[in-house]
Amino acid sequence: MSAHDAGPPQPLCQKTTLLGISEDHRDNLTHIHAQGVQYEVYWEVYRDGRFSEHIGQLHKQYGPIIRVNPNELHIIDPEFHDQIYNFSPDIDRPPVTLDNLQFTPSSTLHRVRRKAFDPYFSKPAVLKLESVVRSSVEELCQRLSEYKTSGQPASISVLARCLTSDLITEYMFGSPYGHLTHIEGSEAFFRAQSAMSASFFMWRENRFVDRMVKMTRLIPMSMLSPGSNMHLMMQFMQNLMQRVETIREQSQSTSKAEGTGHKVLMEDYPHLDLPEKDKSLSVHFDTAGLFLTAGLETTAFTIEQAVFHLLDQPALLAKLQDELSGAIPQPNKIASWTELEKLPYLSAVIQESLRMSVGVMSRLPRKNTRHDMHYKEWVIPRNSYVGMSNRFTNYNAEVFPDPYTFNPDRWLQGNESKKLEKYMVSFSKGSRRCIGMHLAYAELYLMLATMFRQFRFELYETTRKAVDPKIDYFVPKPEHGTMGVRVLVK
Repeated sequence: MSAHDAGPPQPLCQKTTLLGISEDHRDNLTHIHAQGVQYEVYWEVYRDGRFSEHIGQLHKQYGPIIRVNPNELHIIDPEFHDQIYNFSPDIDRPPVTLDNLQFTPSSTLHRVRRKAFDPYFSKPAVLKLESVVRSSVEELCQRLSEYKTSGQPASISVLARCLTSDLITEYMFGSPYGHLTHIEGSEAFFRAQSAMSASFFMWRENRFVDRMVKMTRLIPMSMLSPGSNMHLMMQFMQNLMQRVETIREQSQSTSKAEGTGHKVLMEDYPHLDLPEKDKSLSVHFDTAGLFLTAGLETTAFTIEQAVFHLLDQPALLAKLQDELSGAIPQPNKIASWTELEKLPYLSAVIQESLRMSVGVMSRLPRKNTRHDMHYKEWVIPRNSYVGMSNRFTNYNAEVFPDPYTFNPDRWLQGNESKKLEKYMVSFSKGSRRCIGMHLAYAELYLMLATMFRQFRFELYETTRKAVDPKIDYFVPKPEHGTMGVRVLVK
């Protein structure tokens, strides 16, 4: 049967019978398994990461709970979110080809890993890092000033990724990659990274593909076409491995990189309270790669949301600029994160930008290893994978009326707005909540406040198509063919 012929995930009209997909019953579903895999592969590979969006159409047809493949359920119901994403030690996630903090299957091992990394990403730790954030924002403003002088359009999409990438590498290794210094070369790298992320579904699900990816590290650079996506990504991986190897050697004599005022995570890594297998060079390398990619795309996409929607709705921008002018009398001053957090409209803009950026685009399946779960009249047997998607919660019209409209005022309604915080899941919830949340907030507050206090912008050949999350490469991507968010700096 071809992928085009594969039927859709089955509606759960048979209740417990169709929900019986635990490890013990999986053999009984062999006749369905191939069909389900074909269907998912069709939407993820042949339709290029559009299964997540298609799931929404299936829910409209079959109801709030469906089976997206033979071994996984999917629910759209914001009220059920906390039943899956919480602090229970019984909730595990499915194994994938990657074995790092984000994709750790066992909740027990995840707690061990999380405990080791949490001190580096707590709010007090990020406050100590604020000088690094401010320095990067200052350099960003220098680049914007250059665009203002030249009259050339500036790509906020590229600049945001330059900022987030430089910040996370400074934090991880004690020195930035320097993307803000070399914007043109960085733009090519980010394009290559986006192109490579299109294969996320394949290497997430297939260990053979994972081994093939690792084998590519052995390919001589001379065999690759200079400037090609593969060439740029190989350069990145080689540079990352060199940094990891160097910092492991240096860590024997010091725990602080020269010239920094903060702890350097990758330098401390060999001494963290982690399982011995996690301290190997390969896991060290994979962990560095995880933090670099996780700390780049999601925050940058949130910045794109804020910039586009504010410039697209001048009345909202005027409100923000009035607030910033009152709070920051000197335009060229960079206010502190603590001061900026007190500004209600800026905070509302950031919350709404986070809501619309959704965080992770992919569904996030979990299983309860000890107890059956219950959703309305359905029983979900233990060890059965069930998940939800951030996008369907953040864009739920019952919780967020007119969800496709950028409306910061929805976060300024007192107690009613506080109730919304439960349903804003861009950082996820529970024990696996995004570890970089505080760092992301620091970047968002300082960058957006400084940009809109110091400069005036005008959208340049940019439509909403550039920021609507449509494609699932684990992180959200807009439809192909857009040039990102571009502006003229005034």
